[in-house]
Amino acid sequence: MGIRKKSIVTLIVILYLGTWVGGWIQHSNDLEANSWAHYRAAEQRNAERIEYAKARGSEPHLMRLEPYLMRLHEGGPITRVNWCIPILPGVLLANSDSSPGPLGGYGGEKIVLYYIIGSTEIFFGLVGYRDFGASP
Repeated sequence: MGIRKKSIVTLIVILYLGTWVGGWIQHSNDLEANSWAHYRAAEQRNAERIEYAKARGSEPHLMRLEPYLMRLHEGGPITRVNWCIPILPGVLLANSDSSPGPLGGYGGEKIVLYYIIGSTEIFFGLVGYRDFGASP
């Protein structure tokens, strides 16, 4: 094997390893930041619904429909990246999930585009995905 071919193989291996390690870390950080944003939005909605219930003279309750309060984990959302596999340099197949509360969560397999300063999920698995940022 010539020096040029060894250099190309070494470069490809470094790119895949960088994608694997860096992508895993970046996807984990981005998932946690996104989960905290959703968690804070749910806290805000709960506070608004409590104020609305008090204005109407009713007592807020977690099990009643008026107002509906989302039960949240104490201490913040739970996030995890179960595994990541580099498909191409800069592209990962990942399994990760997030849960703001015991009755809500999303996750599954997805394709993640990793670009050193961030990551983007470009495909979500069809199982268990829910956008908590949407209006009720």
